[in-house]
Amino acid sequence: MRKIADKFQKRDATIVLKGMERIDRWISEVQEDRVITYPVGAALLTPSARRFREPVRYSQMLSIVELDPKPVL
Repeated sequence: MRKIADKFQKRDATIVLKGMERIDRWISEVQEDRVITYPVGAALLTPSARRFREPVRYSQMLSIVELDPKPVL
């Protein structure tokens, strides 16, 4: 899973959790057993936004995929 997560570091992605729940997050850091995430658009947040930091363990994840594109109206 780390190899897959490395491809998505420093960008928005959809994390598919076991149970098929999907969450859209900014992947800020890839560590040994987890990825550190922030809300989508977190690249623009200040360092004081640490309270939005959320680790997701590889054992919770099924996969990581491209963030679903927004439909054009």
